[in-house]
Amino acid sequence: METTVTLPQSVAGTQLAVQTRTVGGATAVIQEVAPVNALSQVSGNITGSGQTVQINATDAAYMAFQISGTYAGVNLAFEVSMDGGVLWFPILSLRSDKTALESTTGALTNTARAWVCDVNGFTAFRVRATAYTSGTCAVLLAPCTGAMEPDPYVTLQAGSATIGAVTIATKTTGGALVAKLISAATTNATLIKNAAGTLYSIYVANTTASWRFLKLYNKSSAPTVGTDIPVMTIPIAPNSSGSVGIPSDTGIAFSAGIALAVTGAMPDADTTAVALYDVAANIVYA
Repeated sequence: METTVTLPQSVAGTQLAVQTRTVGGATAVIQEVAPVNALSQVSGNITGSGQTVQINATDAAYMAFQISGTYAGVNLAFEVSMDGGVLWFPILSLRSDKTALESTTGALTNTARAWVCDVNGFTAFRVRATAYTSGTCAVLLAPCTGAMEPDPYVTLQAGSATIGAVTIATKTTGGALVAKLISAATTNATLIKNAAGTLYSIYVANTTASWRFLKLYNKSSAPTVGTDIPVMTIPIAPNSSGSVGIPSDTGIAFSAGIALAVTGAMPDADTTAVALYDVAANIVYA
């Protein structure tokens, strides 16, 4: 008795494989279920708004994909699903030229471009046309395994941003400035910068046998010594020199301006003049 059993063409991650074998003049047709290669590429064409090109992302760590062709006015959205395609969500993808993270392409015409995105934990990925004018936009989806290099979500965005410590590139313009003071026989009221600035370092020397005091003011004009209140008073020991402790990575901010004076005593109201050449100071600021 001959029995014929027909297997389904596909069952959850498998496909029907058909083999024909001939032995001694007899031919047998053998059907078996074989696993589908979940990491095979998928290609498709977009020729209308609302069309999609979709791929199984179950075994993929990240998805690389590209578009090309002759077309106009095509805008594509990048989307992922965790339930096999019931609910879809936008996903940020990194353009291969590393200029932007985006979940849509924006309106493109005859553009060849590639992206990559992390699809760990998702079961499906698709590219969907949200706008279309004409032509054929070819889409190629390539699931991949392994870790993404580099991490597509570590990028510098346009505009102002606070970042951690980085290596400073040398440059010939736009660096910090230096102000030098050699004391005169006065209180040495001096304007360093008449606008907001940052103080980065100070090197001072005292050539006398008495204490001297460098006073810094948050002002956009030379200070009125004895009346204005300094924001910093730096004692300089007799016959000594050295750097003043200032955080070199952040500096000290002066919101109005940077000004200074040198006096012979510590009190804010002191107006004791020093002598010529008593004190030298080099001030680095921006």
